[in-house]
Amino acid sequence: PGGAFARSSTVKCEVECGMVGSVKAIRIGHDGRGSAPAWHLDKVKVRCEKDKKKSLFMCREWFASDHGDGLTEREFPAVDSEKPLIKYSLSVYTSDKPGAGTDANISVILR
Repeated sequence: PGGAFARSSTVKCEVECGMVGSVKAIRIGHDGRGSAPAWHLDKVKVRCEKDKKKSLFMCREWFASDHGDGLTEREFPAVDSEKPLIKYSLSVYTSDKPGAGTDANISVILR
């Protein structure tokens, strides 16, 4: 699908509102309309034009009624954009039981 939020695109926009200070979380989503409303969001960067403070939100989730958990709206906390992201390697072992394999998309959350 095309449009403003097409695959691998970056959309920049401005929002005017009262001063909220450091942005600690965002809630973002869509209305589920259109011919292909499923959306996989990678990240959101927010910069206050007044004090130039930046906030980073790593999303990496589907927003779709027919993907993942079916949510089309989510809330994300800010991550420290001054600290570099660290890469972790995972080894996931599927058992040898009959029918144990899957062709589903797997997700993992590190806490």
